[in-house]
Amino acid sequence: MIAPAASGASKVGVYTSDQTLSELLVAEAKRDAVPVEHMMRWTLGDAPIAINAASRAYVATCGLDPRQHFEFGRAAARALESLDQRVAVVCTVDLSKGNERFDAQYRRALASWDVKSMVNTDVPSRRSARERAVVQTALLMGLLGGYRVQPRELCYEPAPTGGYIVAAIDVLGRRKGAL
Repeated sequence: MIAPAASGASKVGVYTSDQTLSELLVAEAKRDAVPVEHMMRWTLGDAPIAINAASRAYVATCGLDPRQHFEFGRAAARALESLDQRVAVVCTVDLSKGNERFDAQYRRALASWDVKSMVNTDVPSRRSARERAVVQTALLMGLLGGYRVQPRELCYEPAPTGGYIVAAIDVLGRRKGAL
């Protein structure tokens, strides 16, 4: 699972008990010059990015920009592809703290799977929204970049403490020429 941003961190964090998976994720990210580090432990409340019968990997987002998180997602996709196993991906986000305009912009970008809009969401609007959604979703978009997807918003509820959204990203198959 892709977890909400770790405050102040300057590298994407990877934690897994599967040494091979951990090394693959970190090596692929470093190959693309994405700042990444192995995490020694995982805190309660964080969740896994990829789950299969053998292992779970947890990825903590950080203070890097959305484009770098997107690139980490692409690197993670290559690492997971090399394992030749089916995986499930869960991405948790915190929408804005009562900023319905930001939530509407985020929801439009998600619904149309608009990577450009997501990675170019301006810093002032993100800061005023106090969100933890853009970099997580950019990472997910990078991870699923080799696939045709159909996002579906299942539920949205605005709230002063943070908007709530539940969405499903249906994977329809590989893009032609991908990976």
